[in-house]
Amino acid sequence: IHIEGFTIINAGNGQGQGAGIFLNGNSPSTNTFIYSTILSCEIAYCNQGIDFWNERGTSTIKNNILRNNFSRGLSTSSGFYYIENNTIVENRNGFRGSSGNVGGRYLKNNIIANNTEYGINEHPTTPINSSFNNIWGNGSGSWLNPPISSVGDISVDPEFISSTDFNLLNTSPCIDAGDPDTDGDKIN
Repeated sequence: IHIEGFTIINAGNGQGQGAGIFLNGNSPSTNTFIYSTILSCEIAYCNQGIDFWNERGTSTIKNNILRNNFSRGLSTSSGFYYIENNTIVENRNGFRGSSGNVGGRYLKNNIIANNTEYGINEHPTTPINSSFNNIWGNGSGSWLNPPISSVGDISVDPEFISSTDFNLLNTSPCIDAGDPDTDGDKIN
């Protein structure tokens, strides 16, 4: 499954259910591993931005803006997730997972800020590897359960242009704070 370039606003049924993007790998007709990529989407004002349910494959979530969702910006279940270069802001929980030691999470170069509860709220036995993320200003804290590894993470105001424009000001401490070379071109 490959989803790219969509803007999804106000998806759901108005009763706190529904997601901007919902993948269910456990339905009777698709009880199989799902390999998915979600790139360059903006998802706002849904119950959940992106919701994976019993998705047991490998997923890449990259270059998305997940903002102002009523419950979670990103929700995962079992499987392996590569979560990179996303802006996850002003949701109840920025990222929430519930796999219980089934799979792993690899978070890199994300800004996870200003969520009313946790920035990252993952099951305590799920291995999380975190590198070069800015996790800041979340109401209940950055992490419910800490990652097994953390390299280069910071926790500072990202200095967005405004509350609706998530580009960074020239003075932002996030500029050049990510992984020094994510694509091998020797430029950060």
